Amino acid sequence: DVMIAKKVRFLAIDASGVRNGMDHTPTDKKCESEGIYIVENLDNLSILSEQLENSNQQEFTVHVMWMNYDDSGLPCRVIAEI
Repeated sequence: DVMIAKKVRFLAIDASGVRNGMDHTPTDKKCESEGIYIVENLDNLSILSEQLENSNQQEFTVHVMWMNYDDSGLPCRVIAEI
């Protein structure tokens, strides 16, 4: 509910979901109904953090490209640009 109130549009995490077990699907659907996309199972975040630190930058751009399927889980490619 905090993220919804802050009008977050993308939530990206390095885990398989923002909630586990029985809470996973309802949370995904609630976020989707509020226009929030959840990007799960990200990898190499430590590399991104290291590159940001080395470049002395605090901001970066994220490009998310997904394939259209009629499902709540869409495979996608995520590219961070520093």
